[in-house]
Amino acid sequence: MTTISTDERILNYRQAEQVKLECMIRLDRLFPDQKSRERFDCKWKKFIEDSCNYHIYRLEGDTLSYDSEQLIPTETNGKPSLLRVLGNPASESGTGFFLKW
Repeated sequence: MTTISTDERILNYRQAEQVKLECMIRLDRLFPDQKSRERFDCKWKKFIEDSCNYHIYRLEGDTLSYDSEQLIPTETNGKPSLLRVLGNPASESGTGFFLKW
């Protein structure tokens, strides 16, 4: 498992599981001026009222965190790669973005 970088990038991420990524956006880097950040904070209050958003996104100080999934596998097994996109389950399904069999 890799660690999340603390450099000056706006977006940082680390691989938590085979397809799961833990992502962090540094809002102090994204919104360098106070007015832009205040606009974000105002919109955030409405955005986070949605129960799906409330369970996905986390705001802690200047860091917005969320989990994501990646399409490209990090491990190979010598077989040809094949990507099949079959659907997008409802966000409340709890199975993640990709369907699991």
